[in-house]
Amino acid sequence: MASRATPETLGGRLPEVPVLSDQPYDTLESLIDDLNSWGRSHGLGFSKTKTSNPVDGKPTRVDIACNRGGWQRPSKSLVRKSTTSKTGCKWSGVAKALKSNGRKWTFDVLTSGHNHQAMPGDAAELITHRIHRGLTEDMKAEIAALSLNPAQRPRDIVSYLRKGYPDTVFTQKDV
Repeated sequence: MASRATPETLGGRLPEVPVLSDQPYDTLESLIDDLNSWGRSHGLGFSKTKTSNPVDGKPTRVDIACNRGGWQRPSKSLVRKSTTSKTGCKWSGVAKALKSNGRKWTFDVLTSGHNHQAMPGDAAELITHRIHRGLTEDMKAEIAALSLNPAQRPRDIVSYLRKGYPDTVFTQKDV
């Protein structure tokens, strides 16, 4: 697991470069999981944007960007104004599986610097990062069992789950 830097240990500032001490990684998934685990503790999220250089049908290069990157597409809606969490953040990195290191995955930051505020440990901020939201298999099983009772309202199920899983980030829509 990656070492955890906190704002207190960094003099109140957040690091621009993720601290991934387990490099190289055996799989791309483990690298991205570790990167997002680091991001979760710092109020950031990351996603794959492009894959390239396939070898045996598998990519050997994956571009990764801040999930706040990009811009809102113009809405064609005439009734409701839409919003987005995109800020045009330019932060980007690359994961590579080079032949020289046995196709193990390494990560490098290409463009550092986020153009938005990061709120480490703020659950309300993490809800806006879709990459950090989700239900575990145990939670899904409990939802299925609770949903058998027609009198059980979704907000009651959410209250129950929040008490049982305080560290999991999800919304009522996810239920």
